[in-house]
Amino acid sequence: PLIQLIRPAGIYTNFFTCGFYCMANPWMDRRFLPSSLRMPRWLAVVNILAGVFFILIGLWALWDYGKVGAYAILAGLLLACVLIAAAMERIKSK
Repeated sequence: PLIQLIRPAGIYTNFFTCGFYCMANPWMDRRFLPSSLRMPRWLAVVNILAGVFFILIGLWALWDYGKVGAYAILAGLLLACVLIAAAMERIKSK
């Protein structure tokens, strides 16, 4: 009963957030840090591979949890995030 409420939230917050963070970390490193503080290339590659792994495991876990319905919720969340970001950008540019 309670685990049924926590499981999808755990999938979204753990796998996808960690995957996004791992994939964004090398970009942030190259974009904002001076070259003396940047991670080595091999570590950036490991970060990207870990991010891909987290996202693939998250997609697999979502399929096991709710099949197409879980993917529809994920697509809806992503669409909502894009719309909110676009609205915030319009407000910021005014």
